[in-house]
Amino acid sequence: MKELVSCLERGIAARRLICPEGDQFEEIEMGERLVGQGRRVQAVLSRGIRFLHRLDIEQYQLARGMDAYIFGQREVVLPTSEVITPSDVEQQLEEPWIVYGWREPDSEEIERRQMRRQRTLADVRCLRARLRAEGITFEQHLETELRDQKEAMLKVLGDVQSALETGTEPHLETIRKYATLVGIPLRIWKDKGGNPPTLEGLFRFMESDAYRSLPYLQIRAHLWADILTGGAEIEQGDVMDIEHLGAVLPYAAVVVTDRRMRNRIRRLGLDHRYNTTVFAMADIDELLRTLESL
Repeated sequence: MKELVSCLERGIAARRLICPEGDQFEEIEMGERLVGQGRRVQAVLSRGIRFLHRLDIEQYQLARGMDAYIFGQREVVLPTSEVITPSDVEQQLEEPWIVYGWREPDSEEIERRQMRRQRTLADVRCLRARLRAEGITFEQHLETELRDQKEAMLKVLGDVQSALETGTEPHLETIRKYATLVGIPLRIWKDKGGNPPTLEGLFRFMESDAYRSLPYLQIRAHLWADILTGGAEIEQGDVMDIEHLGAVLPYAAVVVTDRRMRNRIRRLGLDHRYNTTVFAMADIDELLRTLESL
């Protein structure tokens, strides 16, 4: 690890590399060990440059896809400069001081996150058991994953409607899901001039190639379809890995993940599709040579 950090520091100092911070802090905090050290390494390597949060990247891509659909564009350009901050990377690298702060979660917050992760992992394992029992193939479930956002939207709409009809207050988690899954996409659709400016119009867009080709959707759909129809054991970190990779894979020249996810990405051809090179720490020698050559 020290050799990798030194290699990155040389590349950053020579202006050959940037190492934007992503959402890795969530995994660092969940690990509970070496949180301060992990944060300091992030601060040094990122130099204050970071990717937007993965949900912001998703919404950015969604807006560009809507533009293509509404105005009949045949090509969508998604420059890296639009999903990292600050946008003026060169000026940021010249800054002599970087102010980097964070709030460490307390034990109760970490426990809540761990419980959510355990529930999610249990749900995913149950889903895979059912899919395998039914003989669902990768191709079949890939199509399901590409439609999953619409199904999730319909479910949360039903939950909200049920609460309103019974005169009960929707659960806070339901409100959060409604805002993320329905409220924000519908607002973007209306702001873009989508026609009709309703859920019906938004759902039509979500059936189009302009939507189904969005990188975050394609990456997540392929990885989930592979995990849920494959034979490899599902590990706790897989869920968050898919979220992170769906956001940054199209924008990074080099990505480092675990060995199983590296193999999965390569086998699915996602590295070639999005013009990136994916390594695991087991590939340290090849990784260092690649970084030195950039």
